[in-house]
Amino acid sequence: MAIEVKNVSFFYSIGTPFEKKALENISFSLEMGENMGILGPTGSGKSTLIQLLNALLIPTKGEVLIDGLNTRERKNGSKIRELVGVVFQYPENQFFEDTVYEEIAFGAKNLRLSKEEVDRRVREAIAVVGLPEAILDKSPFELSGGEKRKVAIASILVRKPKYLVFDEPFAGMDYPGTEALVKFLKSLRGTVSLIVVTHTLDELLGLVDKIMFLDNGKMKAFGPVKDIIHFEELRKYVPLAELISLLEQKGLNFQLNTFELDHLEEEIVRNVLFS
Repeated sequence: MAIEVKNVSFFYSIGTPFEKKALENISFSLEMGENMGILGPTGSGKSTLIQLLNALLIPTKGEVLIDGLNTRERKNGSKIRELVGVVFQYPENQFFEDTVYEEIAFGAKNLRLSKEEVDRRVREAIAVVGLPEAILDKSPFELSGGEKRKVAIASILVRKPKYLVFDEPFAGMDYPGTEALVKFLKSLRGTVSLIVVTHTLDELLGLVDKIMFLDNGKMKAFGPVKDIIHFEELRKYVPLAELISLLEQKGLNFQLNTFELDHLEEEIVRNVLFS
């Protein structure tokens, strides 16, 4: 099972003076269990693409298939949104329930589950994101920024998506909050497929299997991390890629199976000591 995007183009305000191209002829696939990072400048089409993945938007041209379900078919909409969970930028700004429990449970209730199953999923989701059950009775509006972000993620996890999409997950977070979120995302590896839209991917290079680079609605690069890490335009978004390139120009021979910072450090030491 997989996400398949086939020759997709998308235009806003078609047939009006405000018609605007957002994406042009995008094609890629992502197998269940694979993780992907999406990079690109503001206005490159990143947010449009992730809305196409869970049928919030329908392609102007081409097809999006989620586990074989075509987003063009209206009957597939609810199932696709169950399969593909999207955590939008600043998701905590969309809270509206009185308690954390009700906020998280809302998504599960829409699945018409029993009260017992909803309760089980809420407590399971809160455990996965690392929050104590005592927080369930609190108002989501009185939590810290990091706690709010975790509650927002739990409200998606409660639906048990197979694909989890994050739109700028580190926006507005301080360094400790970013580190905690990176650790959490890595803990999800193997349980869901992650798609992360971000301006800086260094923290996630040890997590993602593929990287896509978008610019002006066009896919400039897509493939395994090891194959496109040297893509010149990528370096401004992945400073670690610039470091790797500079060191290789100095004659260092990297044997990178992953791009975890610890592994990169080991490779630098190996090259310095044994070259």
